Amino acid sequence: MKLDPFSIIIRFKSARFHYNREELDKALEDIQICLDMDNEFPLVVSLEFDIHLAMKDDAEALDCLKRSSDVFALWSPRQVDFALCILILHQSDNQQP
Repeated sequence: MKLDPFSIIIRFKSARFHYNREELDKALEDIQICLDMDNEFPLVVSLEFDIHLAMKDDAEALDCLKRSSDVFALWSPRQVDFALCILILHQSDNQQP
């Protein structure tokens, strides 16, 4: 970091390092700096989603998934909403005795 604190690759690698060590708050800090530099960098968007998922922050993970649909062009926002409905139904089915 001392070499170039604003390098997106260095920050991404740092975020990945913290994520792998389950230091999720630190990983999220670094990934946010990456997003401030380029909010459409595919590796960054993907790791942001993984971090929120690991933190069990479903609302942020869903928001990230919706934003990533513009970056990856795999899902439309409507398809993301539909997938969320299926996930909620699946979770509610698994919670019943």
